[in-house]
Amino acid sequence: MFMLAIGAIGAIQLAFLTLALQNGPAGPITVVLTIRVAFAYVLEFIFLRFSPSLYSLIGAILVLVSSIGLTILTHRIRTSLVSHEGDST
Repeated sequence: MFMLAIGAIGAIQLAFLTLALQNGPAGPITVVLTIRVAFAYVLEFIFLRFSPSLYSLIGAILVLVSSIGLTILTHRIRTSLVSHEGDST
């Protein structure tokens, strides 16, 4: 029964992911998808009382930092492009 629930939730997640990628910008959506790694560690610790290794924690932190950094960099580039377009008119 547990495996059936996991399969159903996975199918629902994939359907919503497909809708999000069809209707929204792919860049921010894929950046948010990388946060799943750290979120999985948090849920694993809460529900299964399993502590990840030091290397796993370092990897999760690197994924989070790179995702946040990529989001900030993308926002700055887009803001810079918009401000330069306004200067040329």
